Amino acid sequence: MDPIRNPYTPGAGTRPSELAGRDEEIGNFKILLARLRTGRPEQSQIITGLRGVGKTVLLNTFEDLAEGDGYLTVFRELTQETSLPQLLAKDTQRLLRDLKLSVRLADAVRTGLSTLTAFKLTDPNGFELSVDLKKLQEQHLTDDLIELFLQLGRAAQAKKVGININLTTHPFGTVISTAVACQPSQPTCKWQAENWGAGWIYGPSYLPTGEQLFAPGAVANYGSYNDASTTQLISEVTVASNETQELDAYAQNVSQRVPVVFQPTSIGTYQGDAGTLVAKNLGGYAANALGLMNPEDWYFTR
Repeated sequence: MDPIRNPYTPGAGTRPSELAGRDEEIGNFKILLARLRTGRPEQSQIITGLRGVGKTVLLNTFEDLAEGDGYLTVFRELTQETSLPQLLAKDTQRLLRDLKLSVRLADAVRTGLSTLTAFKLTDPNGFELSVDLKKLQEQHLTDDLIELFLQLGRAAQAKKVGININLTTHPFGTVISTAVACQPSQPTCKWQAENWGAGWIYGPSYLPTGEQLFAPGAVANYGSYNDASTTQLISEVTVASNETQELDAYAQNVSQRVPVVFQPTSIGTYQGDAGTLVAKNLGGYAANALGLMNPEDWYFTR
């Protein structure tokens, strides 16, 4: 086959020019959407297969079908470091907000959510949920997720709007190679959010001035974020002789406009998501904010 005209273009969710051999799966999903529209029960779908066979492409197709049928959709890519409870808490908040519930219905949903154990309402007038890690036991989580989806489903049913949630996983390399800086208008810009579980240490310039994250065209500005006031403050703080005042102004600006979600993943150890056991007779070891190990400073004591 002509390699230029070959419709098979393997990639992380890259949509091929021809989606062949998926008529049965697409037909079943259309039936699922139609049955839910009529109020009839239906089972969720799980797409399995080897890497590169088109699972993500199929989920993207499902998402388009659901949105075209008036459903609210959620598409999330998961890694080993992803906190599913925290992710679902944020998605539930957004979906309930997008449903534009009446005051009476919103109060009823909040009453239902207030009974959860691991999830806690933090806004008495909204739907913002926090996750209590101390109560995040398996049984509590199972019960809470059931109740969480029930409350979300009741709200959607009352508004006569369907909700479609797609969860998919990808290796680290696939995630960072797919979620590149792009504009929403570009046909290849299909990602909405990414979470690869890694920390940010601003290296090699360890002053958090933002030029690597939020300046237009910066290498790590994956979402193509561009705000005139933020850009101006970044320019000022990078050339200031005494940057304290400029840093404070920049921090205040970004805290109100920040286009990313920071998570407490690092505790200053060599691995951001893990604790470190240190022998009592090992001296010279100290955790540091950069997550670096310095064995040349270690020594043993009696």
